[in-house]
Amino acid sequence: MEEILQEEWLPVKGYEGLYEVSSLGRVRSVPHTVQHKLGEWRYKGKVLNPQPTKKDKTAYIKARLYNPAGWKGKYVHRLVAEAFIPNPDGKKEVNHKNGDRRDNRVENLEWVSSSENEKHKIYTLNQSTSNKMELVPVYCVETLKRYRSISEAARDVGAKPNRVWASLEYGWRCKGFHFKRTYTCVSESWFERLQKEVKAGNIRVATHPTLPLKIYNYTKQCDYEGYWTDVTRKCRGLILNGRNIVVNPPEKFFNLGEPFAAKVNLNKAVITSKSDGYMIIVKKDPIFGLIVSSRGSFDNKYVEAAKRFITPAIQENLIEGLSYFCELCQNFEGDEAIIVTKHYEPMLICWGIRTLEGEELNPQELSPFPYAEQITDYKKYIKGEVEGVVALNPQTGERVKVKGQWWLERHRLISDFNKRRIWEIMRDGKLVAEEVEVDELLPQAITWQRELTKEFNEIWRAVQDADSETSHLTDKELGLLDKYQNLKPYLFMLRKDKEQECISKIWEAIKPRYDVV
Repeated sequence: MEEILQEEWLPVKGYEGLYEVSSLGRVRSVPHTVQHKLGEWRYKGKVLNPQPTKKDKTAYIKARLYNPAGWKGKYVHRLVAEAFIPNPDGKKEVNHKNGDRRDNRVENLEWVSSSENEKHKIYTLNQSTSNKMELVPVYCVETLKRYRSISEAARDVGAKPNRVWASLEYGWRCKGFHFKRTYTCVSESWFERLQKEVKAGNIRVATHPTLPLKIYNYTKQCDYEGYWTDVTRKCRGLILNGRNIVVNPPEKFFNLGEPFAAKVNLNKAVITSKSDGYMIIVKKDPIFGLIVSSRGSFDNKYVEAAKRFITPAIQENLIEGLSYFCELCQNFEGDEAIIVTKHYEPMLICWGIRTLEGEELNPQELSPFPYAEQITDYKKYIKGEVEGVVALNPQTGERVKVKGQWWLERHRLISDFNKRRIWEIMRDGKLVAEEVEVDELLPQAITWQRELTKEFNEIWRAVQDADSETSHLTDKELGLLDKYQNLKPYLFMLRKDKEQECISKIWEAIKPRYDVV
C-alpha cells in the first residue's frame, strides 16, 4: 500500500488530457468530455487492464488507447520510458533490466541502442537471440577448425552458444577465440524476395534428397517474359542452406546484343569456347561433403552421368570450398532438340571456378577437369562448326555469349524450329515458353508468337464487330449482304453457337507455310 501511495502519474505522450501512465507501469484514462453528433459525452477516469501480446512470460504488455484518430495499441514499457526517462542520445529501444517484460516499473527500464540491447541479452541475461543457432556452420579464426553448428563450437571451447553467436555478430572474443560463419548469408529482405519469386512461378526450387540444401533456378516463364531482376538472374544453380550460401553461381548471362546482355569489351575479355552440353556444378564442401548438381536439380540423369567423371583422383584434387562450374558434353536419347553437337566421347569440361564471395578463378590453373579452351581469334573461331564462345570480364565477373551461326542453323533444322511449329503450339493451346527447349531460340519464338497473335486478333476482332453489326439480320439477309464476304463463314458459325469451330477456322486461315524459318 505504501508503494501505491508513492506512485507518480504523467500524461501519455500524444494522448495528453486523455490518458496517463504511472511510474509503476500502470495506465489510466482521465476524466474528459468528448463532443459527438448526439451531444456531449463525459468519460470517467479509470485504471486500464492492459493485456500481454502472447500467453507466455516473454510477452510485452500492450494497452489500447483512443483519440480522435481511432484506437491504437501501445506498448506500456515505451509509454513509461517516454514519460519518465530522458533520452538525450535519441536511442530507439527500451530495455527491461531484469529481463521480465511484464515488469514496467520506471526503475526497471532504460533507453538503449540495438547493439546494447543484444549485448544485455547475451552477457547479463544469458539469453540467445537466435533460435536457429544449430543450423549455422562456423569456423574458428585462430585455429581454422570447422564446426557443423554454433553449439558444437561452444562445447569445444567451453563456452555457451550465445557467446559464440555474439562473436559472429559483433566480433567479440569468446574464450580467447573469434568465430566466423563458414558460409556467407543472403539478407532477410533478399530471401523474402526470393520466396515471392518462387510463389510467382519465376523461380523453381528443388531439395537435396539427403542434405539440408535447396537449389534455385529460374523457370521458362521467367525466361520467356524476360523478367530479369537481381534475384532471378542469381538463381542459376544457387544452392542455399537456409539463408547460408553454399554455392554462389555466376549470374544468368545472355547472348551478345540481347537487351539484358552485359557490356563486356571483347577486345579485353577472357574468351573461351562454349561447349554444347548441360550445366553441372561440383563442390567439395567442408560441411556437406561432395555436392553435385545440375542447374536446377540434385538427382536427375545429367547429375548421375556427371558423377561418373568425378573419380577418387578428381575428388582428391578438388579444392575444398571452391565451386566448379562445368558442361556435361554427352548425348542423351530424347534430347536431340537440346544438344545438337554429336559428342563421340563424353566429357565434363570446366568453364568456371568461383569462391563463395563470387571471386572468379582461372580453370586452367586450378581445375582437375579438362577445361574450356581459351580463344585468341573468336571471330574466326565462331565461323567453324562450334556452338560459340563466352567472353568474361574477370574484374566484374560479367559474361556474355557469342553464338556461332552453324550451331543456330543446325539447331533450327534438328528441332524443326520454324514459324509453323510455333503456330501448332499456339493452336493447341500450349505455352510456347514450355515447348521451346533452348533459351537461344526463345527470342525468335517470341517474335513469331507476336506476329501470329496479331494476325489472329485482327481477324477475331473483325468477326466480332461484324457479328455485332449484323445481329439484327436474318440468315438469308446476311447471305445476300455484299459486305463481309470474307467473314461470312465465321459469322454463320457464331450464329449456330459454334464459337470453337470459328476459332479453329481462324487458326487455319493464318497457318504459315513451311518455308518460313
